[in-house]
Amino acid sequence: MICGAATTFQQFGPPHAVAIFLTAALPAGLILGVRKADSPPLSKAICYSLAAILLANELLHYAFGFRSVGWRGFLRDFLPLHICGLAMYLAAFSLITRRQWAYEIAYFWGLAGTIQAILTPDLQVGFPQYWFFQYFIRHSGIVAAVLLATIGLKMRPRPGSVLRVFIITNVWLVLVAGANWALDANYMYLTHRPNVPSPLVILPWPWYIVLANALVLVAFALLYWPFLARNRRAA
Repeated sequence: MICGAATTFQQFGPPHAVAIFLTAALPAGLILGVRKADSPPLSKAICYSLAAILLANELLHYAFGFRSVGWRGFLRDFLPLHICGLAMYLAAFSLITRRQWAYEIAYFWGLAGTIQAILTPDLQVGFPQYWFFQYFIRHSGIVAAVLLATIGLKMRPRPGSVLRVFIITNVWLVLVAGANWALDANYMYLTHRPNVPSPLVILPWPWYIVLANALVLVAFALLYWPFLARNRRAA
């Protein structure tokens, strides 16, 4: 993350608290609009608008990153290899296309991983710096997109999705580990621990990766639990 701003980020300080509040308020407002209006054109417009905001924010992020650190730093720090980076594209794609496979990955990654990133951000700059806004537009937008798809559009994870997404997550982990080796990078924090207080990194490397992987499976199972009875009845 880019440093050197005039203000530093304070976890659970007023700007962070507002960002957390908006993470809950934004999807609630969008869902209410979709459900109350009961209008396919309006639902489509809301979904497309949120997807466009997420994609535009990411493109601007790339432009600022490249200008700030050059192409070598861009490859090490700005590729969409973190879970949240890829989840953003999947969430936007699922809103536009309503593809089930993209929704399921975005659902588990977005709620299990992105919420953790919102509560314990790997962010050095504070409000009102650009990187503060970029970070929370991306991460809060992922949560909003996933909840909008789930509650507003009534998309649901299917039976077996926990295991499928967990396998996909670990395949992605292996691919990212290879990218880290090639780029001398730390995507998904596989090379060294992030400088943030988090229950996922209480152990030294590489054991915190093993712990985080186990906790991810538990989180996926808990996220699927509300749909378990419904899917059993439908089977």
